[in-house]
Amino acid sequence: MSALPVERIDGQLTTLLALPPEDGGYANDPILGVVENIGLEGRLLDAAEIYVGILAATILFIATNAGVIGASRITYSMATYRQLPEVFRRLHPRFKTPWLSLVLFAGIAPIILILPGDVNFVGTLYSLGATLSFTIAHASLIRLRATDGPQAEIPYRARPNIRIGAIDWPIFAFVGGIATGISFLVLVAQNPLTRWVGLGWMLAGLAGYVVYRRRLLNLPLREIEKAAPALGPALALEYRDLLVPVIAGPSSDAAMDVACRLATERRARIVALSVLEVPLDRALTDRLPDLEAVANHELDEAVAIGDSYGVRVLTRLDRAHSAGPAIVAEADARNAEIIVLGSPRRQLTTGQTAVFGKTVDYVLKHASCRVLVTAAGPV
Repeated sequence: MSALPVERIDGQLTTLLALPPEDGGYANDPILGVVENIGLEGRLLDAAEIYVGILAATILFIATNAGVIGASRITYSMATYRQLPEVFRRLHPRFKTPWLSLVLFAGIAPIILILPGDVNFVGTLYSLGATLSFTIAHASLIRLRATDGPQAEIPYRARPNIRIGAIDWPIFAFVGGIATGISFLVLVAQNPLTRWVGLGWMLAGLAGYVVYRRRLLNLPLREIEKAAPALGPALALEYRDLLVPVIAGPSSDAAMDVACRLATERRARIVALSVLEVPLDRALTDRLPDLEAVANHELDEAVAIGDSYGVRVLTRLDRAHSAGPAIVAEADARNAEIIVLGSPRRQLTTGQTAVFGKTVDYVLKHASCRVLVTAAGPV
């Protein structure tokens, strides 16, 4: 079995795994260097190179995917707690992923770092972030043990622990934190380019955090401020165009209230639609002063609710013999992303098939966009 000899280059001990290809090393493909120097020959060596190459590529793909998912989740969580701008928690309307976070932190930023082609720089920069993250994680565990106190309910305690006073101090957290902290300091001291890029990125992030919290949100730096939560699994999206059919009654006001809460985060546009249902024996162009007065009053109420949230509400009065098809047609014409309907909940009796009413059931069956129904209560 052959081996990778240790050589002294520029006063430092190294192996072929650390040397560039032009010097006969395997710095760009260390796994291949290991396979070629474990004593295999002939077809067995060829098969091992193919197998290890496929295996290494698969592992790298999985690791990269994990990093991409981690970056998107971290930025989404930070935006949720108002540590980053709200735009980073914006979800893709189809894939339900924080697409802007993925594009910026898993696409543009890595490409910029890879463009120079310096593999050592990318590796040391990754190591810098990893060792700092592990150090902070260990320190956080130690801090939690100190602040939570002996009466804190901890589902699981890693052993061994040393009890000093009333606190069980985690030994491995101290050992791991010290080890990763020393590794971080070594990387900072020995790699000038990594030092300036890595520390500069962190300082820029801290400066941006201070400006965002102090200037834009007017919040203290250490205050925990969570953005308005979504109102259910179907509302994990953030919408730009919402359609709210309005009618007389509290159910319509409740629907308008929910729509305004959805629209507040992204300053979305709400269209309040009042459908004037003309009797079948009358023409759509006939004047119906009483019904028109009620419809205009409800539209004014919708605008007032929107003003209380700081949301712009457009009004639309439509005439139709049936409200359901008119609502669906309006949503399609305006490319609405969601229809928010208010309806009193009905108790089904023998022979009835509509749970909320014929109009709501029609919209639920025929709308091409999402539909949210707010039920005011049984009648």
